[in-house]
Amino acid sequence: MSARNPLGKGLESLLGDISNDQSKTPTPGVMELPIGSIVPNPDQPRQDFNEESIASLAESLKQQGVMQPLIVRADDNGSYQLISGERRWRAAQLAGLLTVPVLEREATASEMLVLGLVENLQREDLSPYDAAVAMQKLIEDHGLSQGDIAQALGKSPGSVSNALRLLRLDKRVLELLRKGQLEEATARTLLSLELSAQFSVAQKVIKKGLSVRQTEALVKRHGRAKTVTRKDADVVRLQDELADSLGAEVTISQRAKRGGGYLRIQYRNLAQLQTIIDRIKA
Repeated sequence: MSARNPLGKGLESLLGDISNDQSKTPTPGVMELPIGSIVPNPDQPRQDFNEESIASLAESLKQQGVMQPLIVRADDNGSYQLISGERRWRAAQLAGLLTVPVLEREATASEMLVLGLVENLQREDLSPYDAAVAMQKLIEDHGLSQGDIAQALGKSPGSVSNALRLLRLDKRVLELLRKGQLEEATARTLLSLELSAQFSVAQKVIKKGLSVRQTEALVKRHGRAKTVTRKDADVVRLQDELADSLGAEVTISQRAKRGGGYLRIQYRNLAQLQTIIDRIKA
C-alpha cells in the first residue's frame, strides 16, 4: 500500500455501493455461504457488542433473513474472513441460520485491516473510545493522515483531531468512557486537567451525576486551586467541599498576617442565588 493512496483500491470498489438499509433489491454477485465457513476480522475495532441489540436483530432475521450481504475475503485456509457485517453475522448465528448472503472482494491482508477499521468507523455506532483507537491504529500502522481518515469517513479534519485527543486521557478515564459511564463531551472537558487529577475528578462527576456545564465548573475550580499561590491544603479542601454543597463557585481567601479573610460565592442568576440561600438555611 503506497503512502500516496493508503486505502488501495478504495472503499467504494472493495465494499461496493451497498447502503445500510435492509433493501430487498437483489445485489449482483451475491452468493450464499455456510455460516460456519465465515470467521470474524481479528482487527475488528469494536470491543463490545450490544447483546440486546443483536438478539433483537436475530428475531428480525428469523422472519426476513439477511437482506444486506456480508462482505468477505477468501483466506488461504478455505474459509472467509469478514470485512463488513459482523453484527449481522453474530445475529444470524443466534437466529440459527445455516447460510448467509455474501459478496466476495479481493483484498490483501493489509488492505483488509484498513478497510475493516474504516468501514466500521464509517457505518457503525462505535463508542468514542473504540473510534479513537481505530483512528490511531490507521495512523500508526498504515500511514494514514488525519486528512485521509476525515475524507474516508466524510468528517472534518477537526472532528478527527478532537476524537484522537481523547486518547491523552488517563487510562482509567478512558476505561470509563469505553464502558459508557462517562459521556464523550464530559470526558473531553477533563483534558484540561493534569493527568494525575483526571480520574478523581471523573469519579466525582459520575458519583454526583454532573452535567457537562457542571463538570466544566468543577474543572475550572480545580485548575484555579492549583494555580493559587500555595493555599493551605485544608482551605482548598473546604473551598471544594463548600462549592459542591452549594452548587456554585466558591473562593476562600486568607490574609497572611491576621489569619482572617473572606468567602466569595458566585451565582449566575437569581434562581441559583435562591438555591444557594435555601441550601445554607437547610
